[in-house]
Amino acid sequence: MMKKLIASLVFLLLTAPAWAATWRTWPLNASGCNPADSAHPCAMEEDLVRAMTGAATQSNWQTKLDPSFNAWANKGSNNLPVLAAAIALWKGTNIGTQTPQTWWDTFLTCQTAGDTCSIALPNNVRYFNGYELLSPLYNAPTVAAVVAVRYWSVTHSDPGANLFNKSTTYLKMTSALYTLGAGTGPARTALTDAFTLTSSGTCPPTFPTFSSTRSSGGCDTGNSGGTVYDGPFLAIAGVRSFYTSCANSGGSGDREPIFVRAVQWPGVAHSSETREQEDLLDYVENNWPASQSTNAYGNDAGRRALLRNHVNGVPYDPGTLVAILHGARFIREYRFLTWPGVRVTVLSSNPDNCGKFCTAAMYAIKWEASTAQATYLYPWPGDIRTEITQGYGRLTPNNSAPTGVVARNVDPALGEGPTCTHGDTSVTMTLPSGTPLFQVVLEPNVDAAVQ
Repeated sequence: MMKKLIASLVFLLLTAPAWAATWRTWPLNASGCNPADSAHPCAMEEDLVRAMTGAATQSNWQTKLDPSFNAWANKGSNNLPVLAAAIALWKGTNIGTQTPQTWWDTFLTCQTAGDTCSIALPNNVRYFNGYELLSPLYNAPTVAAVVAVRYWSVTHSDPGANLFNKSTTYLKMTSALYTLGAGTGPARTALTDAFTLTSSGTCPPTFPTFSSTRSSGGCDTGNSGGTVYDGPFLAIAGVRSFYTSCANSGGSGDREPIFVRAVQWPGVAHSSETREQEDLLDYVENNWPASQSTNAYGNDAGRRALLRNHVNGVPYDPGTLVAILHGARFIREYRFLTWPGVRVTVLSSNPDNCGKFCTAAMYAIKWEASTAQATYLYPWPGDIRTEITQGYGRLTPNNSAPTGVVARNVDPALGEGPTCTHGDTSVTMTLPSGTPLFQVVLEPNVDAAVQ
């Protein structure tokens, strides 16, 4: 999706508990997004704003409605059905034979209280973020859609505040996850692995091999050296990734602005948010009722301060963040590690591993305050959607006293061998000396825990 350099980001903190963003006036001229293309989140984000204002929609969003949550059973896109369902909610359009309110009640229950999900396994809607766990590319549009649902709930009849409460829980969980991986500032540079083919031949039976070198490039900086984004960097690995999540590279800069908005991080001067997400979230924030004690993301002043304080370590409070995540289940083990001035996340394996039509994972990211640098572990030399396997990301030599991380694009323990696209490729990075201050571990079958 097209990126837009935002001239300024100004937070206007009001004396009332609610707040308003004054980035610019909606709408601006059309961006590079095709408004009739529902295959991309950008078109449906703009249509969601149209639906909220009573205007006619332009994309064929109805084709992405998913009454039976098939996308979570068949490894389809998990954000397109959510965006379509948000439009349906605002337009009052049924999703199959059910009302959009019923669909959203089921979805939010499954996401935030997986053990109570009424959709049976092997459907994976019971896992928070599903197959797109903390994806640098796919996570943000889903979060934006839930923000629109919460806004609907405060402006429409919502019996028992059902969708309001459940969307609030979802957004608070998202803020907690982002907080656990947030650095105190941007990543001005990034270390990534560049691969060179060292041997090929006829594959199979001869599989390619690759050598790798570390290269350094701009991250939250522009091509001319200027800053694209200067808020907290989210060192959050995830599924369905495209190289890095830097604002100025192949990844997305959309999660960081959501975090900045959710906790009202002060003094952020620039943002690399996509035009369409910005349109949607600006509209909700600028119309959020002043009578609400929480902002559009479910955080009141006390919780916003708690989240900002954890990022700054004054004090760290992983116990409270884990309590916020109570009930959520996650499709793979996922670890957040914290040292003073260092954030690391590790994804244990790639759940989006159905071969040609699925997407490679980012197994680990490290952010260091002393260098303002991010390090990425992405062991995929070839196409991000060809011969995608589970692979793994692991702390070495063990979880309790880690000194490094290794990421490998295949896992022999699962019967995976080298592929003709990626070979058998591993990448590593070192961790700070000394035991981490704490680890937070997400798992499929039990609550998140502090270790």
